[in-house]
Amino acid sequence: MRDIHFVVFQHTTGRTPAAWPAHWMGVAPREAHRQRRRETLLVVADFFGSARPDLRAQERLLQRGARAYFQTGGPVTAALKALTADLHRELQNANRRLRGRGRQVLARLAVWVWKGSQVYLALVGPWQVHVLAPQRQVFPPDPENWGAPLGLTAAEPWVDYHRLDGDTGPWLLAAEPLPPGLAWDALLGPDPKPALADALRRSPHPVRGVWLDAQPGSGQMQRDDVQAPWSRTEAAPPTMAPADTGPTPRADTPAAAAEAKSEPQAKAQAKAEASAPAEAAPSPRVAASVWARRGKPRRAAVSRRRRGAAWLRRLAAWVQAGYARLPRLPAGVWLFLAVVVPLAVTAASVAVYVRKGNAVRQARWLAVAQQHAAEAQAAADPLAQREAWAQALVAINEAARYGDDPAVTAQREQILQALDALDGTRRLAFRPLIVGHLGSDVRLTRVAVGVDDLYALDAAQNRIWRFRWTGSDAFRYEHDPRFRCRAQRYGTLDLGTLVDLAVLPPARYPFRVLTVDQGGVLLTCDPEAGAQARPLPQPPSGWGQVQRAHVWEQRLYLLDTGANAFYRLDLNRLETAAPQPLLDTATAAPDFQNVMDFALLGGEAYFLFVDTQVVRCRYFADQEPQPCVALTYQDERPGRSSGPVFAEARFTQILALSRPEPALYLLDPEQQAVYRFSLALRFVEQYRPAEPLPAVTGFTIGLGPDGADYLYLVGPQQVYAAPLH
Repeated sequence: MRDIHFVVFQHTTGRTPAAWPAHWMGVAPREAHRQRRRETLLVVADFFGSARPDLRAQERLLQRGARAYFQTGGPVTAALKALTADLHRELQNANRRLRGRGRQVLARLAVWVWKGSQVYLALVGPWQVHVLAPQRQVFPPDPENWGAPLGLTAAEPWVDYHRLDGDTGPWLLAAEPLPPGLAWDALLGPDPKPALADALRRSPHPVRGVWLDAQPGSGQMQRDDVQAPWSRTEAAPPTMAPADTGPTPRADTPAAAAEAKSEPQAKAQAKAEASAPAEAAPSPRVAASVWARRGKPRRAAVSRRRRGAAWLRRLAAWVQAGYARLPRLPAGVWLFLAVVVPLAVTAASVAVYVRKGNAVRQARWLAVAQQHAAEAQAAADPLAQREAWAQALVAINEAARYGDDPAVTAQREQILQALDALDGTRRLAFRPLIVGHLGSDVRLTRVAVGVDDLYALDAAQNRIWRFRWTGSDAFRYEHDPRFRCRAQRYGTLDLGTLVDLAVLPPARYPFRVLTVDQGGVLLTCDPEAGAQARPLPQPPSGWGQVQRAHVWEQRLYLLDTGANAFYRLDLNRLETAAPQPLLDTATAAPDFQNVMDFALLGGEAYFLFVDTQVVRCRYFADQEPQPCVALTYQDERPGRSSGPVFAEARFTQILALSRPEPALYLLDPEQQAVYRFSLALRFVEQYRPAEPLPAVTGFTIGLGPDGADYLYLVGPQQVYAAPLH
């Protein structure tokens, strides 16, 4: 945490806000995202315009933005972007309501975030921030890099991000040009108020700014105010001249003569300004323009207007002469041209404007991404490397929004490769397998691999699809229209929701695929014999609600969450054998109500819970029931930690395989990632598509037509495959 000393210095006029600027400072609340904990946030805002809200409304807006920051995960820049986007959206909504009355409210923003040994700075709108120690710096160094204030345009606001060492400071935030001759050394001490008061007295123009310093502490803030009444002085107004003005001109040069000639005029002008009444400070509406260069004398402006008027008269004469030479056309044609030509010119102008604006925004985001990439390459700590690469990925994704560019594509590839190396990610080239379109009312959720066909469970239509291999080298499958396998009425049996599917070898069973509904009814289907339904033998307490069903070594395993039980049935004796409970629900079994899926391997069942916890249970029938064990995730990657849950993913499906070595595979459909763990739940690697897929709902691992192991990802209307080895 940080203790912040906040000193506001400004000239007071009748138009100066009573408590400028609005600010919010605090630490992460209890409900904050886990990545935002132990961060100190300071937000400083200057609201201006003809409809500037009162102080209480300003504080509510900043508090809302702070809430958006602390609720956003990911890198600090992503949370800062959420804060600025929330404030920008609120001001846009207010301006839509005020537009009919010709009023508007805008804001410029400066945000500090102290996290560990680093401090992040974000600027929106015309601010200038001076870093006083350990060395003098100015952000932004070029005033042309100022972005538009919040609420001005419908486009996303440009945010200027900076990251520095956490001990950097004190800071000086300036809303107007700082007065000349400022005692910078006096501002390094713990009490800058005398130096700031002296600067206000000597300033030839109105000044507003904030001096602040942050030290390790308990999250407290001390605000002091330094004010002075504003009155026009005889001092020369400030100029934005460069630091090196060059040698002084000789007395006999034309430049010196011009300077001497203008000296009486300057004295007369200063005398007139001194005798004029005191001028009020510029309003916040024009505060953003006080750093603009002063224009040329009025005489030059009049001359430019005269030359422009003469040029327009010549242009009008030329157009009139050309019109006289044009052929006579019907009035309808002229009307058409009068409408179409301006529209075409306007459309072309808008296209050029948008393209140029997108190119500028893309270049800015690309520069931010390159800066973070350079920081990551220079960092020695893997955790700092990953944080910098993650921020670079956020910036390069923003740059990619403004069009395709080879530099952006190359930079994104470099960032992804670096993050994949730190995250243990393998990118696989997935390709679609199904020929044709299944329809928008299809939602595939599970897939099973046969010898030369695929079977997929359709949760929307409550049916199973069969896809036949085309036999070509293209590794494609086509829909079998003769295959009928759906939940419907079979005799006296009405099937409910189908929960899973399994493919069986055709040499052992008279059917190719089986599935079970939630009421314990078995449905077997074959491309030649058709579909048959039969009720499964019931346990003594009856079937509750079957949630998942898997086949392992000629046995059917059923997870009944309604009865909180785990059963096994012999597929060769379905007519006579009763379901065998494998776990003692009173002593050994976990609570199955929150189980998402389970996997089987070598006499052990692995249950995946909603919170990503994995519980291992042994179900040997000839031994006493043993208590189930909750496994612990072991993750040694930078920035990760071990524990009973996996914080970075939301798993929905689990699969256990013994080849090439025993392992558990878990699917996170939101990130389109399949994580591979050892049986002891130690992270090994993860698989992700090289290019994002439209959506992922399920997965499996099986042999392809060429005999190699493939990872199959299921989408709502498509199945994708990629070789694993």
